[in-house]
Amino acid sequence: MIFWNMFIRMGSELFYPMLLAACYTLMENRKMDYKNIAIVAVFAAYLVFTPIFMYQHREEVGSPQFQELYGAYTTNLETYKKPKAVQYPFVFLLRRTSLVLIIVFLRRNIVAQVLCAVHCSLLMLTWLIQFKPFDTGYKNKLECFNEFIVLVMSYIDFLFTDYVDNPVSRYTFGYFYIGIIAFGLLVNVITMGAATIADCAKACKRRKYKSSEKIGVVVKPVHKVSFAPADLAQMPPRNSFIKNNVIQMSESSESESENSEQADDNSSEQEHSAQKSVNAL
Repeated sequence: MIFWNMFIRMGSELFYPMLLAACYTLMENRKMDYKNIAIVAVFAAYLVFTPIFMYQHREEVGSPQFQELYGAYTTNLETYKKPKAVQYPFVFLLRRTSLVLIIVFLRRNIVAQVLCAVHCSLLMLTWLIQFKPFDTGYKNKLECFNEFIVLVMSYIDFLFTDYVDNPVSRYTFGYFYIGIIAFGLLVNVITMGAATIADCAKACKRRKYKSSEKIGVVVKPVHKVSFAPADLAQMPPRNSFIKNNVIQMSESSESESENSEQADDNSSEQEHSAQKSVNAL
């Protein structure tokens, strides 16, 4: 269980830096480096294996067995109501692969790199808005916000190319670039902090409720409701189940009232007989 989740998590996190380092080294050295070739082959196989594996197990994604063994694939994803969310691990890896290819094969052309990065961000943002793969609304909004920040930063990257000849202007744009990064980090920290506080509050309420259940259970009184036969007869056929339940409830309430009346009559008769015996004495 932990074994497979550990490898899935490690493969997703190391995919971009390891693949980028291996591909860049192979392109720069121009020689057969079997270690880097093996790294590229392993991560390429991982990229191909992920969509095939998720497609074969698309019906089992929500099962507890799948979550225990391969839950790292679907962390924070809403796979029950949104079947397209199963594609997110492959989309995530495909986006990182595209960035590696852009950096390696377009390393001599900065403008082409920035242009391709902008289109990758646009496609990723469109996919996130269209499918909303995460299980809560704030996670979907936060992911779209982060992708939008990346898109804005990709557009600003054009200001650091040869389109702007003045180095002082580039230096000034750098402050604006850092400000956008700081704003994105601040929003993420505030959002995750608020979500953590809300989760802690829910956990405390749940724990308090469980402790109150151990002490004692408070049962709220149920008020009896009487229904007239005319009201029951006017119910439409589609409410037959409710109608039958209401009839049963009314019959049980009537039987309870009759039993209570009989008990009162019996007690009054016993008291009357006791009074007669006392008078006779």
